[in-house]
Amino acid sequence: MQIKIFSIKPSGNGQLFLKKQALISEKEALGSLVTEILTNGKPLSRKTLCLEVLNKLDGNEDVNEKMIYNSIFKKLLGG
Repeated sequence: MQIKIFSIKPSGNGQLFLKKQALISEKEALGSLVTEILTNGKPLSRKTLCLEVLNKLDGNEDVNEKMIYNSIFKKLLGG
């Protein structure tokens, strides 16, 4: 399930425009991580999932995606 969010951002010339962002659910993000791990020939384990989530958190500037990956990471650690 994808939720579409529209945000208003100022452009360089002072005009406003709508930016459409699609948010993914935790299930979709986790499925994507599992697919990446298996596609790369790595074994699927809690350790590899944690490492992939940390990589996503480290290289991501999107606040919404960081919240999703942070939530997944906490669940992987049992919290």
